[in-house]
Amino acid sequence: MKVFDDFTRVDGSPARHTESHFEFLNRARDAQWQRTRDQIEEYFAIFPSSGQVDLCARLRSRDDRQHTSAWWELYIFTLFRVSGYEVVIHPRLNDSGNKPDYLASSGDRRFYVEATVVFEGVIPDEEGVDPIRDAWIYDLTNDASNPDYFVRLSIVKHGGSVRPGRRDLVPQLEQWLSSLDYADAYNRLNSSGETFTRIFEVRDWILEYEALPTSPEHRGKPGRLLGMHEGEGGNIKVDDALRKSASKEG
Repeated sequence: MKVFDDFTRVDGSPARHTESHFEFLNRARDAQWQRTRDQIEEYFAIFPSSGQVDLCARLRSRDDRQHTSAWWELYIFTLFRVSGYEVVIHPRLNDSGNKPDYLASSGDRRFYVEATVVFEGVIPDEEGVDPIRDAWIYDLTNDASNPDYFVRLSIVKHGGSVRPGRRDLVPQLEQWLSSLDYADAYNRLNSSGETFTRIFEVRDWILEYEALPTSPEHRGKPGRLLGMHEGEGGNIKVDDALRKSASKEG
């Protein structure tokens, strides 16, 4: 059993925001990604056969949470194995029906291991904003192109469940950028920090774009249009999630 498909890879394009980790890694052409695939296959080959079917399915999942969790379990298993431990997967506990991920033993040392990944920002927040849905807008922005600019995107209003199509945004965005005077935009940015901005109403989305001229030495070179987009900050609280996960297996 192997994790990745066996075919000649020809697609070397960057990962799309809506593309899962596995989808990208499975199709990416460059040598660095082949080394990554080879390493994962090497780890997977020594994983106990009794657990390979389930682990392989999760590694191949389009849900990045499933994929990442499975990779972390595989990594932790391999880490203990190469460190000289004997590792048993999903051992039974005498006083509980739960099964932790591993029982690691070496000499007179024996302990249970639970490989847990805690995710932040993967569900809608209190205002109903879904960061996964926003990825569609990021990819749509990158479908547009202009060799003289990249853009900063701010989502003024998040739309509903209807996704904008390419014709709703790409031609208008490209037309606006091509109408700007590069020399003027570059001088403004470097003298006063001012930039050209434009708001697009796309179906029920409101998107604000800021045109940022590339440096003269990079002008005319192709690249992804989206240079920056709004992010979120704050404290990440994972203690409760970790305790909850550990208590389920204890």
